[in-house]
Amino acid sequence: MGKSSGVIIPILISILVFLYPLQLLGAKIDPRAHISSIKIISPIEVTLKDMEKRCGLKKGITFSPGQIRKCVIESYKAGDFRDIMVNALETPQGIELSFIFLAKIRIKNIHVRGNRFFSTRKIKAITNIKWGEEWTENLNREIKKRLIEGYKRYGFFDVKVNIKVAVIDANQKAIIDMDIHEGPRAHIGNIVFEGDTKIARDKLLELLLIHSGDPFDQDKIDKTVDRLRHFYENQGYVKILINPPDLLYNENTGMVDVTFSIKTGPRVIVKFEGVKSFRIKKLRKELTIWKERAFDEPVLEDSKKKLLRYYHSKGYYFADISYRTRKTDDTVVITFSINEGKIIKVGKIYFTGNRYFSTRFLKRYIRVRPNHYLIEEDLQEDIQNIINLYKNEGFLQVKVDYSVELNEESYLEVRINIKEGIQTMIKDIIFTGNRVFHDNSLQNIIKSRPGSPYSETTVLDDLYSIQSHYIKNGYIYARVRLRTQFSRDKKRVVVEYLIHEDKPVYIGHIYIRGNTYTKTRIIRRELLIKEGEPFSYEKILRTKRELLRLGIFKSVEVEPVRPQVKEYIKDVNVVVEDGYAGTVEIGIGYGDVEKLRGLFAIAYKNLFGTNREISLKIEGSSIEQKYNAGYREPWLFGYKMDGRFNMVDVFEHKQNFDRRTLGLTAGIDKSFSEFVKGSIIYQYEDVKLFNVSPGAILTPEDTGKTEVATINPSLIIDRRDDPFNPTRGVFYSFAFREAARILGSRPQFVKIN
Repeated sequence: MGKSSGVIIPILISILVFLYPLQLLGAKIDPRAHISSIKIISPIEVTLKDMEKRCGLKKGITFSPGQIRKCVIESYKAGDFRDIMVNALETPQGIELSFIFLAKIRIKNIHVRGNRFFSTRKIKAITNIKWGEEWTENLNREIKKRLIEGYKRYGFFDVKVNIKVAVIDANQKAIIDMDIHEGPRAHIGNIVFEGDTKIARDKLLELLLIHSGDPFDQDKIDKTVDRLRHFYENQGYVKILINPPDLLYNENTGMVDVTFSIKTGPRVIVKFEGVKSFRIKKLRKELTIWKERAFDEPVLEDSKKKLLRYYHSKGYYFADISYRTRKTDDTVVITFSINEGKIIKVGKIYFTGNRYFSTRFLKRYIRVRPNHYLIEEDLQEDIQNIINLYKNEGFLQVKVDYSVELNEESYLEVRINIKEGIQTMIKDIIFTGNRVFHDNSLQNIIKSRPGSPYSETTVLDDLYSIQSHYIKNGYIYARVRLRTQFSRDKKRVVVEYLIHEDKPVYIGHIYIRGNTYTKTRIIRRELLIKEGEPFSYEKILRTKRELLRLGIFKSVEVEPVRPQVKEYIKDVNVVVEDGYAGTVEIGIGYGDVEKLRGLFAIAYKNLFGTNREISLKIEGSSIEQKYNAGYREPWLFGYKMDGRFNMVDVFEHKQNFDRRTLGLTAGIDKSFSEFVKGSIIYQYEDVKLFNVSPGAILTPEDTGKTEVATINPSLIIDRRDDPFNPTRGVFYSFAFREAARILGSRPQFVKIN
């Protein structure tokens, strides 16, 4: 459904329930009657506890039509039901309520018949139907429209599409049957060119990707238009206009006449004078005439600036460029006249007027360097950086300019002149209107301090920090304004933050939708947001990230039900789309020692919709065969930690002996925070040596069987900003391994990493 229908339907439902409560509930009911029982009939799990959370409905309370109406409306908000019926029966024991929930029809599978041109897979891609998506009449019409448009792009103008829906189970899962009658495919008829083409028809026909008699193909026609446009642009027609061609379909002949309408405009010829050091082709790329498809004054000025920057970047600081235009009836000649001058580098850089910052310190904030080429735009950015540097230290009226001169040694001398002005210091920081958070706690989250230089940037950042602090703690409607009071001499300023806290917002119901395979309880246990807790956008974003990290969903959206409505109890929608959680890995290679080597691995991360994972991996070569089977149990014993179990069988053929290892691994992985993870693993290996060469036997332990059992605790601290491309942070790994008789090990050792 569109966005508008998602708003209208709940409104209509609430109006109907409000106007006709008795029709919904049956005959007149004693207003003093109590609810004796509540019966729920629903294909999707809805419990009495859910109803109590949604609208306060439970056994023993006084019957209220308004409360029943609220239950219906709140249940519709969950988004899983297309209809809800309520029946009430008055008995001597009280009111017996029955809720009948009719689930939305959701797509389980798609059957396609009659398709010859498009494969079934292609048709599914065109319709963009998703497994588990709700089936509606709007979607039915949209699918037909997409299919018909898709076929027409390839000349099937008489295509017919018939769609039937068959609900196959009580959960309202449906199979979509599509009957397609493609009809005959049209072919290209006459090809006509209209307008002032300037190019001979035979040459234009050579550029086309379509020809008379070819099957109709809209993609080829679109590419032909692009090809024609590109050709004209290369010929200098920068204002070329080629509209989508007119198509005339003749039903009797099955032919489509194609008419290309072309408007060329004048041809632009660009010339260069005075160029000695660079290739003309390179200079043409700097011009914006081709990109803007224009040659008016602003475009030519911009092209001139681009050329000057290019010359400056190559050391021609005193290069001078001018241009002139000459127009005829259908041609415009643009000539750029360039006086290149000599290559000149920067010599010395001087600072004057700086007392607060040293010259050595300021040089670290500019990109201009001695013995480098001087680019004017870069120097102007350096000046702005220095201005910002001073303003961040309270010099609000600082002025900085520069001059460039050529010295006797033919080097450029750069002088940066600074007028620092008065430094403004913060006299006091005041918080007004804050009741929830004390002044000290707000002071701790901002960077500005009394007695420090006044920085407009820092003060604004502090305002956003205060705002974010309130939002993080559930005060999403809190607003913070800034007011500053300067002394007459501008040396002191009082910074005041005017805070309107408003009331805290709490999370209401959390509705989970879209999961057709993954169990709802599995999703709910991963949520970092809880009903009744303060509303936090930070937790909502982290919840979305955690759900995506499970690797079993194509998409996850976590957002308020009515984000545009101001309310202090915010319901939240968690909408997921199940993905295929299986992976298959196949590899093959060759080496001098191992010869042919292969790998096959298969894993599935969402066993029975519970996020349990099983895996099997087989590797083999001429000297080694390895079999590995694994199982992962999330939320072991109801706690947020993973239990894993692996079995391995390895056979190795060495030069002087053969070895077979049967291994068993069981362990627990636990995340203590976003940055700290730990694990403890028990590993048992049964190692057997055989076919040992007599010359390789040094001790009795070199033959026979050995059991090695170890306990392996480890800890990882990862504070990198990005694990794939880190720019800052640290990574620590601590691992301990001990083999002892008490664990079942013959050898004994300790290993620390």
